[in-house]
Amino acid sequence: LDITYTSAEMNWDGATPVDINYVLPTEARVAKVNIYDENGTVVRSLDAPKGAGAHKVTWDGKDNNGNIAPEGTYS
Repeated sequence: LDITYTSAEMNWDGATPVDINYVLPTEARVAKVNIYDENGTVVRSLDAPKGAGAHKVTWDGKDNNGNIAPEGTYS
C-alpha cells in the first residue's frame, strides 16, 4: 500500500530551514519526503521517520547534490 500526501506550498527564503510536519496512523515500511520546485521537479528526497504518530522533518534548503536551492515556492 502506497500513500501519497501532497502538502501545501512552502516558501524557502534562502536561509531559514523549513519544518515539514506529518502524521502516520500506523508504522510504514518506508517513509520519504520529496521536495518539489515550482516546475514539479524533485529537488530533494529525504528519508523520514516511519513510526506511527506525529513527526517533523526539517529541510535545510539543499538539493540532492548538497547545493543551496534558489529562493522560491516549493511543495
